[in-house]
Amino acid sequence: MLKKGALILTLLLTNSCTDHQSFQNEYDLVISNVNVVNVENGTITSNANIAIFDSKIIKITTKLIDTRRSTQSIDAGGAYATPGYTNAHVHSFSTPHDSAINSDKDYLDFYNKNIIPQFNKFVEQGFTTIVDPGGFLPYATDTRDQIEQGNLIAPRIYTVGKVIDLENGHFSEFFCQGREWCKQHLFIEINETTDIKSVITQLYAQGVDAIKVTYDSSFRNGLNTYDKLNDEHVKKIIDVASNIGLPVLSHTTHLKEYIDITSFGINGFFHGPTPVDGKFIYDGQDFLSQVDPHLLPLVSCYFFLAPSLKHENEQEQHQIDLTKNYTPAIRQLINSGYPIIFGSDFFAGVVDRIPLEIEAMQALGFSHLEILQSLTMNAQHLPFINIKMGQIKQDYMADILLFSNNPLNSLDDLFKPKLVIKSGEVLIRNIHIQSN
Repeated sequence: MLKKGALILTLLLTNSCTDHQSFQNEYDLVISNVNVVNVENGTITSNANIAIFDSKIIKITTKLIDTRRSTQSIDAGGAYATPGYTNAHVHSFSTPHDSAINSDKDYLDFYNKNIIPQFNKFVEQGFTTIVDPGGFLPYATDTRDQIEQGNLIAPRIYTVGKVIDLENGHFSEFFCQGREWCKQHLFIEINETTDIKSVITQLYAQGVDAIKVTYDSSFRNGLNTYDKLNDEHVKKIIDVASNIGLPVLSHTTHLKEYIDITSFGINGFFHGPTPVDGKFIYDGQDFLSQVDPHLLPLVSCYFFLAPSLKHENEQEQHQIDLTKNYTPAIRQLINSGYPIIFGSDFFAGVVDRIPLEIEAMQALGFSHLEILQSLTMNAQHLPFINIKMGQIKQDYMADILLFSNNPLNSLDDLFKPKLVIKSGEVLIRNIHIQSN
């Protein structure tokens, strides 16, 4: 069992209703006088009313809803409602490369000092779901379960747990810097004699939501700079995981390796592919023709392209690279229907790359609506998401944010919601809530 850090936010609401009144109520919460943003097409339903019961949205209407039939009610006063956000690439339980964590005690100290406050910040920014693409076990799955049981106020979490890497591979060395405790809790390193079925069965028993492999010989350097998992191992991992119902996603960066592993049946990527000359074609093979785009979600992680990261003498060449290579290629991805899901790729308690990710997406030509879609509805395409979420629709999870201004007009307040609801529970509020 994890030690509980002191939560910064005291956010659970007190219900003043009697048991008899609660029994009669049709709704847990009604939000009235709200402008609902449709993230599919960018339209607004004005003066709407939303009814929530048992963690889900059960009614959206422009007709009045009797708030006396609800345990709680909110007059939104014309605020704008969007779905809660998903960040699909956050190393929520990982430490920075130079962190001196060599024992469970060291890690629990780090956990209480850094990870609990990070959850609070995510909620404050509007994130109701996060995906951990590699986290120390058993801490990642234990925390996910604590959140599901209502013992921690945080976004819901999906985790891959330990990452499958080549024995003494570059990825594990890059992360752990030779620290054995880190390797033992964050990676499963395999070689020619490894029993793949045993590895996948072990991860399944540990309760992971998906499997992650590293299939990357470049790490944004030249192809074959490093050794990587061999093709037969990856095919076996995908086959065994598929048979027990676990999707497999990959850390990959080079376009050739995207094309190769897609042909093996991979279920998604934790980074977007790097284009070549404005296209996703390598040696005559077109990545975009490999598979039904709706079956292959891509997490953005474009922060490294943010212009503000470049020195002044690099700005001109960087803009040329964006204009000639990245921007037209990513527009092809979007127009082809590939769901690009927001991911900021940073460590627990260390670097917040969310503003950089937004900056990069704008530099790449994403519209405000496309950015909002990446934060909300596109996450539904992740193969381990087993609930309806990411839109304000009947029967969808009641993850709702309220904003003073329309986020489609300006992104200035995109991460400053005045109300955050996750699964029908109010976690952040800067607005009056009436208990009936």
